[in-house]
Amino acid sequence: MIPGIDGAGRLPDGQRIYFVAPDDAWGSMAERAVVDPRRAIPLPENVDVAKVAAAMNPAMSSWVALRRRVPLQAGQSVLVLGASGNAGAMAVQAAKRLGAGRVVGAGRNVDRLAGLAAIGADEVVALDDDPAITAERMANAAASAVPAGRIGTAADVAGAVAYLIGASLVTGTILPVDGGFTVA
Repeated sequence: MIPGIDGAGRLPDGQRIYFVAPDDAWGSMAERAVVDPRRAIPLPENVDVAKVAAAMNPAMSSWVALRRRVPLQAGQSVLVLGASGNAGAMAVQAAKRLGAGRVVGAGRNVDRLAGLAAIGADEVVALDDDPAITAERMANAAASAVPAGRIGTAADVAGAVAYLIGASLVTGTILPVDGGFTVA
């Protein structure tokens, strides 16, 4: 089996493209691949394909997480841990483009967090403080996104958020974009 689910290449007419293989097909790392034009976008002639590949990897990871692992429903709230990184910023955009009603971005780089509102974050939470303060901020952000009557007290939310933060440090958290991508 030849690996690969996406790639950059040239069509027979010379047009450069980025493409994604069908869900049940592999082999984009072969010398030649069959490309569905509905799953391809043209690239400018002068684009650096290494940069396209570097941008698409975290973007596709985010898309897969929001569309496949935990299918996002329109209007749902999404918490993006690591939103101050490149993959996280793409996840913020993906969640908004896929119809999230509210997107909360959490991360450690306050300079990067400051720019998240411009790309779709409704709220940001800095994770650079004392864990108790961070848990309280996360609880407040989560509580404001949950319909009344769906959760217990703010302390219940804080406990759940603290658990999620701990789990994300162990497992890592990747969330997902439908249509075009904007590289942050």
